[in-house]
Amino acid sequence: PADLGDAARVGPGTWRDRLRPGTTRYYALPLDWGQRASVEVELGSAVAGGSGGKTVASALRAALDSPVRAEVVSDAAFYAGTPASAHLDAGAPVAFANRYAGGGLRALRFPGTYVVRVSLSPELAAAYGDEPLGVVLRVAVRDEGRAGKAVTYPGDAGIFQVGGDRAGSGAEGERRAAAPGGAGMRWLAMGSFAAGLALVGWLGAWRLRGRRAA
Repeated sequence: PADLGDAARVGPGTWRDRLRPGTTRYYALPLDWGQRASVEVELGSAVAGGSGGKTVASALRAALDSPVRAEVVSDAAFYAGTPASAHLDAGAPVAFANRYAGGGLRALRFPGTYVVRVSLSPELAAAYGDEPLGVVLRVAVRDEGRAGKAVTYPGDAGIFQVGGDRAGSGAEGERRAAAPGGAGMRWLAMGSFAAGLALVGWLGAWRLRGRRAA
């Protein structure tokens, strides 16, 4: 989706929600360098509101997407009225080296807000009614000790960051802005050059006025 502003922010722990058949919901999961995520998505028991007792293939679909919405991993489960689960294991921690990997692992090449997608098949409504069904997310995030291999971006990291409203806030943001070759240094140099030209011009005009007065 283009806008995930309404996505619920989740982290390690158990999260409960209710979804209607035929709908998809998004959950924001921040992951930093060296962190590996696994998520179990469980669709709870239902009280039959339709024909009841019917098995629905791929009733529950879940996926984990990267900050640029590339799919990391997905899973699906059939449903027959009793709890059913889809399991998402990222397969590796977030690491710069993943850019050389194949498949979904390549999507784990930068930190930021990953997204858990949970969808319920519209066919559930015929068997179990259109009322919302209970969904449980069990989220685990493990630090595999590779955070030391983090990549430092020369400017604002944009969506490839975790924590805070902006990476440019606070001391860390100031260090990035002042990094050699960064935008902060370029603007500082341009400003200093312009100020120097203005000062030279003012001194020249002042000396010219002094000579005329003499």
